[in-house]
Amino acid sequence: MLKFKVVKIPIYDYIIEFISGDPYETVAYIQGVYNVEPEYDEYWSACCWYIKGRSIIWFEEDTITIPMLNHEIAHAIFGMMDKMDNMKK
Repeated sequence: MLKFKVVKIPIYDYIIEFISGDPYETVAYIQGVYNVEPEYDEYWSACCWYIKGRSIIWFEEDTITIPMLNHEIAHAIFGMMDKMDNMKK
């Protein structure tokens, strides 16, 4: 069963969605909700995707460490800043 937490960043009108659980369930969820095929490698235990103007951070349940979480959050912030930069153009 997947677990979700959504964090809204109002100042940037941005959403970061955290998902923990089975990677294949996560890919199926993203396909069903966002109608996109996310890249996934079976050796990954965490990932950050930029999908339709938001970041989705996934990690396998009970495997996340603080350094891994920091790494994926950095990717999410890069996505948020890219979105802000593209809005200026």
